[in-house]
Amino acid sequence: MAFSKNRHVDKKLSLMRVIGPVNLVMSLFGLLSYSLKSTRNGGVVINTKSIYFNSLRGVSVLILIYTFFVLHVHDVFTATESNTMTKNVLTKLNYMIELTNFLVFCTVAYICAFRNRFTYAKLLNAIASSCNNFPDLIKNTIFRDLQGHVRLIMCLLCLYSVMQLAVNFSRNNSVWKMILVALTFNLPQIIQSAVISFYCVLLFALSTILKNIDANIRDIANVKTMFSGCLKLEMIPFSLRQLEVVYVKVLEIKREINRALEACLLVIIFQCFHAMVSEAYIIFDGLTINAAFDTHNICNCSIWVIYQVMKIYAITYPGTLLKEEQNKISCSLYNIPVAQQDTRLFLEIQHFSTLMSHQTTELSVYGHFVLDAQLMFNIIASASIYLTILLNFEKQS
Repeated sequence: MAFSKNRHVDKKLSLMRVIGPVNLVMSLFGLLSYSLKSTRNGGVVINTKSIYFNSLRGVSVLILIYTFFVLHVHDVFTATESNTMTKNVLTKLNYMIELTNFLVFCTVAYICAFRNRFTYAKLLNAIASSCNNFPDLIKNTIFRDLQGHVRLIMCLLCLYSVMQLAVNFSRNNSVWKMILVALTFNLPQIIQSAVISFYCVLLFALSTILKNIDANIRDIANVKTMFSGCLKLEMIPFSLRQLEVVYVKVLEIKREINRALEACLLVIIFQCFHAMVSEAYIIFDGLTINAAFDTHNICNCSIWVIYQVMKIYAITYPGTLLKEEQNKISCSLYNIPVAQQDTRLFLEIQHFSTLMSHQTTELSVYGHFVLDAQLMFNIIASASIYLTILLNFEKQS
């Protein structure tokens, strides 16, 4: 009997237990100013004394990147060995810009981490509070779905990091050059991936909540249909009004996530766009002009372009997913059969629909562009056009 009871307890998940791996990675790089602990109600509490150790880790990583940035710049301009990546002026300029972009990102990321040192705990508590509005069975379903997303993200993050290091340390360069690339290109990109992973996990949590809101609305519609328009309140766990309150909470959390991470996302998008163009140009230059450009360099640059596409996809996919869940909720609302005597239910549906039309789940960067699938298409198309123009100027010169 005791064994059965412990087994039942193990099945209960908490938010902190589910997102623990991502939280560990963020803390490892000093991207969380405070250590977080789980509370009995499923939320988190910060350990105020941990700011010293966590900040020390963040500052140490940033100093390490700045130091090797200077050493890498010095190596680019003074190295005597031939480097196919920086052989002519344009490729060297693009190389330096890409190097600087990573430095700017790391600076922005750690500044945002310090400025939002209380925001992350506040976001996790708000997500836990929204999940607590559901019964334990539904809440565990939300956490299991989120746990699946977290495990997939962590597997991809580990594979992504190993591939970067493997490609870098298999290059035909000196050990010093490989170390410089690892600490000025690979390390910042792994930090980028950690920030994107944290961003995706938070938004996947919101999408699973929206998914369960839609499921409950469909339950209301099914009960109404089953009993010929009569709503059996004892057969549904929530009213539309309660679901609307949870939806409003989700929107508030979404806005906070957007505000806390939009600076980092802006720098990442700019860096990805530039890297896609510059690496593609290096491949073209190596295949048409530079005879010393070997197969490893082609693979290295091609994989680097794929990395940028993957990051853009990871940034835009959660926004698209939130939009899809919102559209499903909207369709489910209109599928609820409403009789003439159900004035209250009709007004609740109308109020919920009006709220959804005025407060959407769109994510944007400072209101300039929306983070969805359309953005990924626009970035790839713009990079292709810019590269074509660049190659035409190269041919004319």
